[in-house]
Amino acid sequence: MRIVVVGSGSMGSLFGAHLSRTDAEVVCYDVDQDHVDAMNRDGLVIESNGGPDERVPVTATTDPTTIDSADLVILFVKSIHTVDALESATAFLTEETDVLTLQNGFRNPHVIAEYVPESNVIVGTTTASAELVGPGTLANTDPDVVTIGRYFDENDAFVEDVSALLERAGFDVSVSASIRDDVWEKLLINLTLNPITALTGMRVGEAVTDPESRELIEALVEETVRVGRARGVTFRDDPVEYVVTVAKRNPEHKTSMRHDVEAGNPTEIDHLSGALVEYARDEGIAVPHQRTISTLVSLRE
Repeated sequence: MRIVVVGSGSMGSLFGAHLSRTDAEVVCYDVDQDHVDAMNRDGLVIESNGGPDERVPVTATTDPTTIDSADLVILFVKSIHTVDALESATAFLTEETDVLTLQNGFRNPHVIAEYVPESNVIVGTTTASAELVGPGTLANTDPDVVTIGRYFDENDAFVEDVSALLERAGFDVSVSASIRDDVWEKLLINLTLNPITALTGMRVGEAVTDPESRELIEALVEETVRVGRARGVTFRDDPVEYVVTVAKRNPEHKTSMRHDVEAGNPTEIDHLSGALVEYARDEGIAVPHQRTISTLVSLRE
């Protein structure tokens, strides 16, 4: 299988490195020339907690015109860059290319469907984590769980092939017939831990154990669940405990939104809490905590 990972930051690099260990032909595409040069020169370095570092040979480029057509594109850019990334990807997208988005945000599947047929759109969620600590170097990596499924159509043999490939790459993968519900559930994390850590500077483990932060998480989750249920989404029995459990798996994880705020970069808040506020308005549901935290992150930017 020919795979192009579009957006090779922390998560894209993690998946690119693990997939490069398989029999797939993998190219990492990113606009960061220093990062791409480091990966091509030294491989992707995965720092180990206590053990030896690992170097994984990868192929990377900043020039999409050098990439031949792909069987699968895995999209990892931030939601604010989805359109630009897909415009660049037209150099190797065909009518036969499937696109798997593992991005944060609500709207990406519909944006992708403007570039490939709806039947080619695969959506995924993951609780994997990693930090890009320098060009070509990852730390605090955790492959963890991946869930994928067709967003507009029923799952098929190709989705099963992608699942099997990700399993061989070291991920714990499941294929879901209700991926929309899974996306909303994963967004519980992005709609709570991301803005809280961006505003406070906490790591995720601290965010779920600090009493005041935990109280805010519960309020944000409750509002999200009410909006989701109004839109036909089914959540597990204890969504707050889901957020806490995921955070405790890698308590030192530093969220991408906190990275963005500290680096002075735009965040995905409009595609996360901002989008939820819009959905809540459509449903006539008050979400004061989500509205406030969305505004605070926007002001922090």
